[in-house]
Amino acid sequence: VFTHRDPADLYETLKALSDEELDRIAGMLAALAFGQDDCNRLDTDESLFNRVACDLEIDMRAHWRPDRSFLERRNKQQLIAIAEECGYAEGVSLIGGFKKSELVSGLLRFFEAAHAAETPSAAQAKALQWLPEAMAFPAVDPDARAQASDDESLDEAA
Repeated sequence: VFTHRDPADLYETLKALSDEELDRIAGMLAALAFGQDDCNRLDTDESLFNRVACDLEIDMRAHWRPDRSFLERRNKQQLIAIAEECGYAEGVSLIGGFKKSELVSGLLRFFEAAHAAETPSAAQAKALQWLPEAMAFPAVDPDARAQASDDESLDEAA
């Protein structure tokens, strides 16, 4: 709708919108203006965005679940990591031997079964709790988490 570069044309377009359409645009603009300071890195700090998300108790698990598109954009190693974190690998042997397409299909079925289960198994409960690190508030930096784990292992060995 908004392909006009001339402010007067844009104004005329806005005047033609209904109150409901204007409300939706205003809401979208507020949402777009409020977010992470730097979209090129995970917001793992105590930023205003994360404080508000935590105070509002926003839990992306209630709004998002992995779909085919999300899973297909992951490489095989990432899919194996997801399978291990979400509980799928617990019921599957030799997961590393799967083709990428088999992992995607298996994970999709596993997540769907977990969401459909009246009484989830322990592995399904993990699936219901699983989120990509970027969807947590504040986001979890997987590289920092891996580094902390390595540091703990070194401390225990000493």
